[in-house]
Amino acid sequence: MDIAYMLVASKCEAQMAAYQNCVMKHQNGDWSSLCAKEGQFLADCAAERTPELAALKQTCRAEISAHQSCLRAYGALPAADVQQRCAGLMRALWTCGERARADMEVAGTGADGVAVPSGSA
Repeated sequence: MDIAYMLVASKCEAQMAAYQNCVMKHQNGDWSSLCAKEGQFLADCAAERTPELAALKQTCRAEISAHQSCLRAYGALPAADVQQRCAGLMRALWTCGERARADMEVAGTGADGVAVPSGSA
């Protein structure tokens, strides 16, 4: 999901930094719960400022749901355990995101969701 990360990072830089800082601060604890407020601010910003994420969310909804479920179930464990349990789901989500990005390019939409002139994607 590099495409989603780049989109959100470019339009929600402050919210992403706050969320990442919170996760790093609480990485050995229940960061999923402790950083819920920052995560919600980031999600709200992304929904408002990156409408092209709707296409990614639609295309990859099963992979997103599976990964989120894994994080909710194991988020209180040490980061290495979360990584071990959820890495396969993260790979599936990344693969789906890359496929969605390729589909956007074929459809003439760039990474930022803006139409790209023919031959420029």
